[in-house]
Amino acid sequence: MLITNGNINQLVVNSKALFWGILSAFGLAGYTLIPKPLLEKQSPLVVVAWGLLVGGTAENFFHPIWYIQSQVSTKDWTIMVFIIIAGTLLPYALYVMSLSQLKPTTASLLSTIEPMVATLLSVTLLHVHLRMFQVLGILFIISTIFLISLPLERIFKKRLSDPKIN
Repeated sequence: MLITNGNINQLVVNSKALFWGILSAFGLAGYTLIPKPLLEKQSPLVVVAWGLLVGGTAENFFHPIWYIQSQVSTKDWTIMVFIIIAGTLLPYALYVMSLSQLKPTTASLLSTIEPMVATLLSVTLLHVHLRMFQVLGILFIISTIFLISLPLERIFKKRLSDPKIN
C-alpha cells in the first residue's frame, strides 16, 4: 500500500529502490536468524563484535579504510562517528540483544516498524504528503504488529479445553 498507492499494477518506487529493498529484506532475515544459535553460547556483545568485524573486513575489499579523501573536516568525522555508533553499532547491538529474549519471528516483525517511522518522519520533517492508501498501509503494519502480539495460542488452547464452549 505504501509503494503502490493501492494500484497493484504499478509501483511508485524506482527499480533501484525496489532492488535494495528486497536485498535488505534478505539481510534482515540473515542477521535475525544467523545470530540466534550463537546467542545460546556467547553473549550478545561478542556476537555483535564479531559480526561487525567480519562485515567491516569484507567491506574493506570494496572501500579500503586507508583511502580517505583529502578534504575531510572535523564536522565530517563527527558525523561519521555518530553514524557508526548511533546508526550502526547501537541499533544492531540492541537488536541482537533482543534476539536472546524474543523469537526471531517476533523481532523481525517488530522491525517492520522502521519503514513506518521513516515514512512518518518524512511527513513531519520533509512535509511529504501521504495518500489514502499509504495511510492504510501504515494502519495495516500497526494492526499486524498488534495481531502478532496477541497470545492467540493461549486463547485457542483455553477455548479448546473448555467443555462449556465445545
